Amino acid sequence: FFKNGLRFNAELKRAGQRGFRPVRQIVINKALGDFVWDLDGRPYIDFQNGWATNPLGNCHPEILEAVDMANRRFGFHYDHPLRYDLAEMLADIMPGKALPRTNYEVSGTEAAEAAVHLALTHTKRRYIITFSSSYHGMGLATKVLSGLDAGHGTYLEGWGGGVIKAPYPYSERIPAGMSEDQYTDYCLWYLDNHIPSCIAARDNIAGILVEPGLAEGGNWIPSTRFLRGIRDICN
Repeated sequence: FFKNGLRFNAELKRAGQRGFRPVRQIVINKALGDFVWDLDGRPYIDFQNGWATNPLGNCHPEILEAVDMANRRFGFHYDHPLRYDLAEMLADIMPGKALPRTNYEVSGTEAAEAAVHLALTHTKRRYIITFSSSYHGMGLATKVLSGLDAGHGTYLEGWGGGVIKAPYPYSERIPAGMSEDQYTDYCLWYLDNHIPSCIAARDNIAGILVEPGLAEGGNWIPSTRFLRGIRDICN
């Protein structure tokens, strides 16, 4: 393993064919810009970009300088002016300035869990709707919220009582003979009719947690009609 800095795995290869997952795992010795180097000095073009969190490339000098400056000046945890500057910038670019408040978290997992808890406590309702093949993080709550695969929440089966999983359109599991448009209609019907009729009353559903496009779940991008339909149902 360490001699070659590379490992193949049959399951990861199959997963890579389905969507956004690495076929190879490389042990990195160096990263710079658009390239990474393994332990044997072989360069690779980095199309992964830190799972899209690193769009300016690895070890970008301006980012390193800004992080170093912030650590040297502000330390960690305490309030400082940059937090408020960023919050104001985010509020300014929100469509219609509809989201004026910002809550800082250190990961997507924390952001998803904070959003769900806010929805539950604000509405005083018990249920959250999520979707099949979704991925929201690796924390205890986000594993329960995710619908990535059956193994993602192993031994957490008893923890998901307040989570309702709904079908997501444009997946590889579309029923035979059904078009993508028909399956989109079915998914919206499931949200608007089946869940409130058979699973949980409308006035006990706190919110819907949805990815505008499934990344880990297979790079499936739904139609705008589906996302607008969710908005209409929530309204």
